[in-house]
Amino acid sequence: MKKQLSSTLLVVVFAITGGMTMATAQIAVIDDANLDKRKQDEQHSETSDSSKKNETDKKKNVVCTYSNKYRSQMFRRSPAEALQRDAGNVQLIRYYAQKYGVPEGLALSAAYQESRFDTCAGSHTGVKGVMQLTKSTGKSMG
Repeated sequence: MKKQLSSTLLVVVFAITGGMTMATAQIAVIDDANLDKRKQDEQHSETSDSSKKNETDKKKNVVCTYSNKYRSQMFRRSPAEALQRDAGNVQLIRYYAQKYGVPEGLALSAAYQESRFDTCAGSHTGVKGVMQLTKSTGKSMG
């Protein structure tokens, strides 16, 4: 009885899967081009990490103490006044925009909108600096 039941089960399974074909082996793929690209990406990452470390080592600490009067004056500044007042920051923004392939106009307009080029600018979300990037946004952008 058991032998007949297992034979019947085997026939049913074969009838159901009879039209299906199964892959019996995997095919090896040569992907040297992809491996070469990955190696280039890793080298670029290492180079970028070392240059970021060098730039971080050169950073200066800034002490920020503003009166309310100065803050209100700062936020009323026109773009031309802000460019003139914080020429050092503008020069750095232009340098890093060129270095990382970001359009200068975009980098300058984002910095003006976020902080009026002010190094000491901060927001209620806890971000500080000229570009006002959060840590998570910075990490996701590299």
